[in-house]
This record gives sequence, structure tokens and C-alpha cells, in this order.
Amino acid sequence: MKERNIVSLLISVVLAGQMMPCPVYAQTNNGSEQGSETKIEKTLPDNGLMGYYFKDKDFKELELMAPIKNSNLEFNKDGASDLLTESNSYVRAVRWMGRIIPSQDGEYTISSDKSDTLIQINAQEGGLNKIKVKMSKGKEYNIRIEMRTAVPEAIDKLVTPKLYWQLGENKELIPKNNLFLRDYSRIDDNDPFIPKDNLFNFERKSNLTRANQDWEDEDLDTDNDNIPDAYEKNGYTIKDSIAVKWEDSFAEHGYKKYLSSYLSPNTAGDPYTDYQKASGSFDKAIKSEARDPLVAAYPVVGVGMERLIISTNEHASSDQGVSVSRSTTNSKTEANTIGVAVNVGYSNGFTGSVTTNYSHTSDNTTAVQNSNGESWNTALSINKGESAFVNANVRYYNTGTAPMYKVTPTTNLVLDGETLTTIKAQENQIGNNLSPNETYPQKGLSPLALNTMDQFSSRLIPINYDQLKKLDSGKQIKLETTQVSGNYGVKNSQGQIITDGNSWSDYISQIDSLSAAIILDTGSEAYERRVTAKDSSDPEDKTPVLTIGESIEKAFGATKKNGMLYFNDMPLDENCVELIFDNNTANLVKERLKTSSSKKIYDIQLERGMNILIKTPVFFNDFDQYNNFPVTWSNVNKENQDGLKGAANKFSGETKITIPVSNLNPYKRYIFSGYIKGTSASQATLKVKAKDEESNNIFVNADYQKFSCGFETTGKDQEDIVITLSSTAQICVDNLAITELNSTPEILKEPEVIVPSNQEILEAHSKYYADLSHDMSSGNVYLNGLYFEPTETNKKALDYIQKYRVEATLELSGFKDIGTKDKESRNYMGDINQPKTNYINLKSYYTSGDKVVPYKKLKIYAVTPDNKEILVLDAK
Repeated sequence: MKERNIVSLLISVVLAGQMMPCPVYAQTNNGSEQGSETKIEKTLPDNGLMGYYFKDKDFKELELMAPIKNSNLEFNKDGASDLLTESNSYVRAVRWMGRIIPSQDGEYTISSDKSDTLIQINAQEGGLNKIKVKMSKGKEYNIRIEMRTAVPEAIDKLVTPKLYWQLGENKELIPKNNLFLRDYSRIDDNDPFIPKDNLFNFERKSNLTRANQDWEDEDLDTDNDNIPDAYEKNGYTIKDSIAVKWEDSFAEHGYKKYLSSYLSPNTAGDPYTDYQKASGSFDKAIKSEARDPLVAAYPVVGVGMERLIISTNEHASSDQGVSVSRSTTNSKTEANTIGVAVNVGYSNGFTGSVTTNYSHTSDNTTAVQNSNGESWNTALSINKGESAFVNANVRYYNTGTAPMYKVTPTTNLVLDGETLTTIKAQENQIGNNLSPNETYPQKGLSPLALNTMDQFSSRLIPINYDQLKKLDSGKQIKLETTQVSGNYGVKNSQGQIITDGNSWSDYISQIDSLSAAIILDTGSEAYERRVTAKDSSDPEDKTPVLTIGESIEKAFGATKKNGMLYFNDMPLDENCVELIFDNNTANLVKERLKTSSSKKIYDIQLERGMNILIKTPVFFNDFDQYNNFPVTWSNVNKENQDGLKGAANKFSGETKITIPVSNLNPYKRYIFSGYIKGTSASQATLKVKAKDEESNNIFVNADYQKFSCGFETTGKDQEDIVITLSSTAQICVDNLAITELNSTPEILKEPEVIVPSNQEILEAHSKYYADLSHDMSSGNVYLNGLYFEPTETNKKALDYIQKYRVEATLELSGFKDIGTKDKESRNYMGDINQPKTNYINLKSYYTSGDKVVPYKKLKIYAVTPDNKEILVLDAK
């Protein structure tokens, strides 16, 4: 195959696809758009056609693509002349393609003023110099014009044909307001954006034939997305509103290199083609990172709580009862770090951590703040067996790259692994639109109230005494967004955003299956991205290969300075952050590192299904360019170039820092980490004094290795944190960091619980009342439950027991264990004049509909809070 030297590929950006405005008289479909939500862009693009410039007369060797403004079909010298070089500026053939939208009905004659020009409308028949065609006002007609020159001519000096139309006696240049680029979001295999034939030697070819031809033909566009295959494979960028074949010199001017699959028009699986993404011709609320065809336009919507209100009021419309309100703190990555183990040393290049609790940022963990130390039960005067009601003040948030319209989340309210309720947003809780890194309602407006479980807002969300005690003991509420429905936006021909009928659910699973998930948690913000990854097991998958480091750079728009990767001036290199993986990802990375020459995680190939969390440190010091520790280390020597990059702290003896506890959050788990090496094999000692004091020995060799140590903070009365590194030999330490992981339980002081003796528990259950029912049709009697008689002396013992395990005789299946259930609190014997007591509801046990027979074998075990069972009833 002949090697073709094509310097530049120009593709229109601003004028692409669904951004094309139609003239005001263009036909519209009012029926399909009636009632749809629209957002009008302030700036609409120009009109025109797309020009394709070929080095040869057979339309094979594509040199340039560029937008043409009007029917003079002249090359735009101002916009792209600096891209022309000696090797690509001479051509023998030109093709122009686009759409005509006429202003009125009639039979038009389309012609040019040059005899070496051919015209085709709607891919019908071969080309002619003059075509008659009936056209309707406002209807779109695809047009294709081609010309050849006798000898190579310079593009910027080319004498181009003028394009005319004639209706009746009026012949004129086709106004630019009637010329539009093709809609690149609509792919038509029968009328491709880059045809394989030409009008001078017209020949129809099937898409299959085109796909089977050698893809290295520079103008071959297998996936018909208006980007030739060779450029999708080798790279292109955007310059002066034009897509240009990539040259390394562009990077010096800040341009980004794009890659995409030449077998798929939308590589990331999202609703937008690679051309639309690279050109930015989509919803302007989409993050700029998602312009890269390998970064999915993808919303990640969750629900975050900012205030928890618990009330004894059973009626939503009443002001009676007692209410207690407390503010909250939220984390979108809390669950990911709960199961993280902190290692003193690391080996074989794997410097990450592994979590067994990996979740995405759509799940939100909430810690309830309590400034006065008073428990919920005390503040509300709630006793055992009684309930209160939850009102969660929430906002929806979006950590992804794309907006969602008509946001309707379904949320689980979970406490200590127990789902309190599942809530689907009702009509008055649907978010109109939610852009990336925004909330609904917007900050500054009052939050939404999640306080009912049904669409009629009549059933409040209950929480019982024991659940309130879990809150008091520091257990956190988790808001799990199990699913969210909503729409994406596309631009119509008038530049409006249309959302009706465009459901994200049609794309989310496809995006997930093609990508890896990468979360960046900076402490103040969390960002989640989906980066498309090659299926290494499929040789026919033409998705470009990325490393983990390249993926992070693309996903978050990170930049490199002096060889370091930065995000908003925060270092993101792998030796500057904490990397946390799920088990599968960690195992895969470890396997790849075994055969990797660099032994760096960022150099490992990104794989589909990977889950990666990046936590940036609260404090970081590289002893060279970056240091935000609130105080200084002692015994610092930076007069060297022995660091990971630049200087390190090179010392012998001891280096120490005392961090004021006021600079850290209370009741949090932190990790202190860094890198260490020595001139010879030796040993260093790391001591951390926080809630507890911990000392670890670190083995030092001639190469840098990572070390870490975890510590916890408590309340505001805690002493300052003291960290000490010491060695009798000379050592270098670099990239010292403190990173917040997750919350630790805050235990509030409750009144001392008096534990009754086994004998007291037995006596409390010695008298009971059987709750019987009589089946009139069969005459049988069944046991529905048991009440235990309350007295002044046994109340504490009965209150202490919260669960019962039952073995009972069933009508059909005989004597068996029917499980353990929470007790119920009911008035003794069902009499409202009697005090409440423990009730065992046998109908709620695991009987599969079988009924408990009275006067037969029955065993009941009282289950204590520490899960000890005491046999309190044994009927034969």
C-alpha cells in the first residue's frame, strides 16, 4: 500500500450537525415538538457547505476538509491558510457537500458556471452540470458538487464554480441562508458523508464493500461519521473551528489530540457521534472533557442530605408533636474507603489500596452532626416500642459530564445496612434540569423534603427507638440512588435543545459496558467519569488503547507541568495521591505490573470494568514546587536533586511535624504516606501520635518505595497530631501527604443500660396471654401471637429484649424453627386500656402461609442485644 503523506484534515466544527439553524420559513413539525422542553442557544452558527480537497483527480487522496460559507464555493483563506503547506496545498479535485432548504415550492434548476462541474441531489443518479428538481418549501435536500482540474492548482488560488438556482425566470446565486452542512448526527449508509465513488465515474457501492476495502485509503470512512478512518486511528484536533489531522507541533499551542474507533460512529456509546463531540456541536451544558470521543457524555446523579429532621408528629399537615433538626455532612466516596486497609510498606510497584465496598458517586453517605451531645431519643422523649418520623432535606447533584433533564431519582434511605424506605421522586420533586457539578434545587434555594413514601404524600417515613440509637452511636445514613430516569438534550435545526423522548436509560448500560469508571475526590468536590476502554479479548474491537494515566488526563482535563500531572493546580501523579481500587481492578493491575517494565500503575492499560478512585491529599509536600502543610517539618534539607522529581528532604536523625488538630476534621480516619529511600539498606522508624500512638519500622533500600500509616481524630478536645520520621542512616523522603479516608463512629454518652439477669428475663416472660383466632368454616383454632403480661417489676427486662426466635408446630408441616423476628409493642391482650408490652406476632414469622397450632409443642427464645438466646417458654 502506498504511504500517503497527508498533512492536514480540516473538518467543520461550529457548523456541524444539529447546530444548523433553518431559515424562519423552514417547515417544522409542531406535533412532535409540542410541549417539549427547549433551551435556546444565544449564538447560532453560520450556514454553508463542506469542502473536500483531493490531491488526485479520482477523489482518492484526501488532503483537506474545510467549511465553505456561501455559493461561491471559495476556500476560506482567513480561517485555515496557516494550515496549508507545500505538500498539501495543491489539488486536482474538489467535492462540496451539504443541504439545500428552499424558501418556496417549485421546480428549481440547479447549475454552475463551470463546465467541469457535476451536481447531484439526494444521491439520485449520476452527476449533471445542470439539474431540474421539484422542491418543497422548508424541506431538506442533500446536494453534492464535484469538479476536477486539468493540472494541480493551489487550494487558496483555485477558481471555483458558482452555484446557482433558478425558479421561473429568476436565476440567482443560491443564498447562503438556504445552504447548510449535513446533519452529522443522522448517519445514512446510502448517502455517506465521504462517498467512495465520484460523479465523473459514478458507481454505487454497498456499505459492506466499502467496509471490506483497505481502511488505509485516506478518505475511507467505514463508520460514516464524517471522519476518515486513518484520522480516527492516528489522531486529529480542533483548530480555528476546523478539525485538523494531528501534528505533534499542535501540542505546543495547547491543542488536544483526539482518537476514536473507525468502526463505531459514537465510540463512547453515548448519544453523540464522534464528530459532534470533537467539534463541540452538542448541548453546551456538557463538560468540555466529554468533547473527547473516548470520554462519555454521562450524567451521574445522586441525592445528598443536608439536614435531618425527626418528629413525633404523625400527620404531615399538623404542627403538633416534637421536632428535632440537625445538620449533616456528606461524602460521595465514603463507602469506598471504609474497607481500605492501610499498609506500612508496598511492593512490586502496586502503591494503591483495595476496598471491598466500592460504590459510585451516585451513593451518598451522610453523617449527622450533633453539637450538644443530646441523643435523639432524649430530645424527642421517645421510648422503646415507639416511633418517630423522618424528614430528609435533600438536593440532587450531578458528578458526571452531561446534564440530565426531568430528573426523577429513586432513592433507598439506608441506616446500618437496613433500608428504612425506598422513595421515588414525585411530581413536585422532579428536577427540571441538572447540569454537571450543579445541584437541584440550586444552592441558595431551599432543599427538597423527602418525608413521605407514596405518591399521595400520606405515609410518613417511620424510624423507631433502636434506629435512633444507631444514629446516636455514629451510624451513618446512606442515600443509595438505585436508579434515575431523565432525558438528554439534542439540538434541533433552530439551535434549540429538545429533551422529550430522549431517555438516558437507552444509553447508560451501553456506556457502562464499554468503559472504566474513574472517580476523583478532591475533598471539596467529587467527579466521576466513564472512559471508553478497548476489549482486549476482541481482536475486532478498534477502540484506541489508553493507559490509566492517559485516561485520567483525558477524563478530568488534567494538564502536565514540568512532567507532573495537575488538576486545578493540585498534583495528580500516582505518587502524589491515594489510589483505591475494587478487588477485580486491583488484581488486574497487580498482574499487569508483573510484566511491566516501568512498574507504574499509570502506565498500565485501561480495561473495561475497572473501578478507580483517586483521593487527593489534604496536605502535601514534594520539597520542591508544592507544599500546603499548615506548619513546617523540622530538620529539612532540600539542597539536592534526589527526589522523585527535583528535590527531597535528605537527612539523618529525625524530622518531625506537629499538626494542629484544628486543621483536621473530627471523627475522621486519615492516612499519612510518603516515599523513602537511602544510600544503602537501612531502617527508619515512623511514629504517629493521634487518638492512639503507633510506631512502625520501615525497611529502606536504594530505590524509592511508598510507606503509610493510618490514624484517627476524635473530638475538638483531642491533642495535636505528632508525626516523626527517624533514622540513624542518611535517608531521603519525598511526597509526604495526609489524606482523609472516611468517618469513624462518634459514640454519644447514653444513660447506662442496666442488663437484667437471665433469671429476671425468665420471670418477666412467665405469664403470657395467647392471641387465638377461630376459623368458622373449618372449626379450627390457631395461635396468632403471644402477649407477655407487664408488671412494675418486669418492665425493664421486657424492654431489654428486642427479638424472639420461635420453634412452633404448624398445621401442615409440623414442628419446626420459624425464625427470628423483632418484637412488636402492643397493648396487653389488645385492650387499649392496658399498658403496652412485648408481643410476638407469629403471623409475621417464616411459615410460608402455614398456621401455628395452639396446645402443641412450642418453644420461644428471648434474644438479647448481644445475640444470646434464653429459652423463656417451652410448651410440650
